[in-house]
Amino acid sequence: MRAYAPRVAPGPLGDVVAIQTLALPSGRRLRYVDIGPRAASTVVFFGGMATSAGAAGLTELACTRRHELGLRLLSVERNGLGQTPLRPADGYGAGAREVLAMLDALGVRRCAVVAVSGGAPFAAALAAVAPARIASLHLSAAAAGPLPERGEAAVLLTDTDALTVDPARMWAFPADSPVHAIPGFAEAARAEGRRALARGAEGLRHEWSLLAGWAGPDLRGLRAPVHLYSGAEDRIVGPEHAARWARAAGHLAAHRHYPGVGHEVTYLHWDTIMDDVAAAATASGERA
Repeated sequence: MRAYAPRVAPGPLGDVVAIQTLALPSGRRLRYVDIGPRAASTVVFFGGMATSAGAAGLTELACTRRHELGLRLLSVERNGLGQTPLRPADGYGAGAREVLAMLDALGVRRCAVVAVSGGAPFAAALAAVAPARIASLHLSAAAAGPLPERGEAAVLLTDTDALTVDPARMWAFPADSPVHAIPGFAEAARAEGRRALARGAEGLRHEWSLLAGWAGPDLRGLRAPVHLYSGAEDRIVGPEHAARWARAAGHLAAHRHYPGVGHEVTYLHWDTIMDDVAAAATASGERA
């Protein structure tokens, strides 16, 4: 196993990922997570492909930095995942509008956005429909387009029958992954796989089809700084994806590329992501 010494204070997921609900005018009940002080800078979190709203809680196991910085973390459960019924006609734009509905209901005017892997297209959609509400955009191991049909992700994600039988496979990190040095993280991650696919794999199939047909990011309307995070050993989202996001970004503030790290880069370096969120808020004058 590669050496890793995380700055963590791990604890049980438990109440950290308590799910709240919001009734939308359409009658749909939106499930979301709200973690942290209310009078704080807000971060909207888009988990990776086929994750429930509870995936936000995995960052709480990974690092204490959000607590130290006093940041608030919000995350909406996406279409067909967790306990949210699938609406087959809904795409990335509908997901972005649901996030805006949550922000409006909670009285949040502006926020930082952190997106992981297959959650990144939803963040791009949010930037397209409400660029003025994004204070900074942080993309980690972020897909910038379809993944290879014969790649590692396709082998896992397209075998939806096997995932339905054993959803924990969705979060089965390799034996040499540094996440195993974080006490309790791997177990909590496998629990998230089971939670995300509790209704079956239809939501996963839907997200895979959305990504397969996505033309890629268009951030031309976004004036907020963009931060990228990638692992040199990422065999799911390769380096060409970070390069594509970099080309799309109007204001690329940083690209943090980590040697010896794979697709789990988000959780190994959550402290740095939160530092970047807080620094961007301070630079923009939104945080004292």
